[in-house]
Amino acid sequence: MVLNGTVEPYIDIPQQVVRFRFLDASVKGVYNISFDDDRTFYQIATDGGLLEAPVSLTRVVVAPGERVELLFDFTSETVSNEFYLMSYSTEFGGTVAGSCNNGPACGNGPLDATDFNFLKMIVVPKTISPVTNVPSSLVSVNYLDEADVDETRVKQLLGPASPGAPFTIDGGSFDMSVINDYIPLNPSDKI
Repeated sequence: MVLNGTVEPYIDIPQQVVRFRFLDASVKGVYNISFDDDRTFYQIATDGGLLEAPVSLTRVVVAPGERVELLFDFTSETVSNEFYLMSYSTEFGGTVAGSCNNGPACGNGPLDATDFNFLKMIVVPKTISPVTNVPSSLVSVNYLDEADVDETRVKQLLGPASPGAPFTIDGGSFDMSVINDYIPLNPSDKI
């Protein structure tokens, strides 16, 4: 696996809370990210932005094109300790890309259907102004009220009916010259 263009990457991690942003830029691989010692970490953001509060996890699944932001707390670690971030693909049980090998919809690469290290972390001393606590809250989210919805759209997205066939949206193939829906900028605007 290549991480930021590097084979067998490693990183020095200070004895503090560290923020990581992961983007799964692979073509098909879905990764089940965790530490080799199953330590707890915190998810603070998704593709949709910051969460209201950190979510405590020991695993986070990241699919192609998906982004997650995580906090790792190394405040109580000893300098020179080493840890690995891993992908536990075998825990998917052969139901997602990367978790099976040489079968229908499976890959045939050396990392398919296996658990593997992808980043070595080496603990180093704190930086000058370290973050030493995981925050209890992040942002306030103003949710939209479902009672304000005046239109519901149902979209049907289907995978290829056969190998090499296109995906379809509401029964039609994607066409750059077709506008399938018009969405007003302001909910009070009518089209």
